[in-house]
Amino acid sequence: MPRRQYRVSGMSCTGCEVLVESAVESFSAVTFADANAEHGTLEVGYEASLPDAMGEAIDDYGFELGDPIEVV
Repeated sequence: MPRRQYRVSGMSCTGCEVLVESAVESFSAVTFADANAEHGTLEVGYEASLPDAMGEAIDDYGFELGDPIEVV
């Protein structure tokens, strides 16, 4: 299963992590999401390809999804 890690700005607590994870996990292609407010990162596991709207879903909660920082 492919995975990618992203920078996410604006997260400051566990509640932020839950919102970001929930937004990303709402897409059927996403198999898991692990947000880390302390490091400002989001790791996403996915099938086939990541949805283009993933960044918009995170933006809706007031966070900003950056470019991938690495493929893990």
